[in-house]
Amino acid sequence: VIIASLNNQAYVCTSGNDVFAIASSIPTGVSRLEFAIAPSDPNYAYCLAADVSGKLKNVYKSTDKGLTWTPMLTLVGTQFQIFGTNNSGSYSNSLAVFPDDKENLLLGGNDLWKYSPEQPWEQLTASDVSSLSPKYIHAYIHTIVFPKNYSSSNPIVFVGCDGGIHKSINNGMDWAIMNKNYSTTMCTTIGYSSFGAVIGGT
Repeated sequence: VIIASLNNQAYVCTSGNDVFAIASSIPTGVSRLEFAIAPSDPNYAYCLAADVSGKLKNVYKSTDKGLTWTPMLTLVGTQFQIFGTNNSGSYSNSLAVFPDDKENLLLGGNDLWKYSPEQPWEQLTASDVSSLSPKYIHAYIHTIVFPKNYSSSNPIVFVGCDGGIHKSINNGMDWAIMNKNYSTTMCTTIGYSSFGAVIGGT
């Protein structure tokens, strides 16, 4: 099964060849689509969609390998704010399905959230608490990774974000910063002179 986003439209291939069908039940008018397929059951797939302004469009679920999708949120914007008040969905947008449970998800945007049928839309982390807190992950989550040896007895999860790498050893309930001798920054402004001097603002 291959699910791809091209020009913010979802395409699905379930045959293993080069024939893709448009997943018409995922709406247009989006700025970014992220997909995750359940490792334990490839019939189950999920999509985290941001609208053109970076706000949450919806979370979608498929049980037929991505051919048809159903919205998981009935009241978008009031059930949870995964992309925060700064509407970061075009920039930080990630999700992953637990390897041992096709209906449990981790979703990342400004902070990290968990979905399960028993307790939907549970916020696990916050970027505005102390970096010493086990609930801290730096803002803007870009990837969520389960190691290959993940199991119920080894429930490790990694997150990659603007602040580097964070690790949980209890399925995402508590986190630790894994950076060591790691320094990075991002230029958000730049200026130059007629003499060729350049300065960046970070």
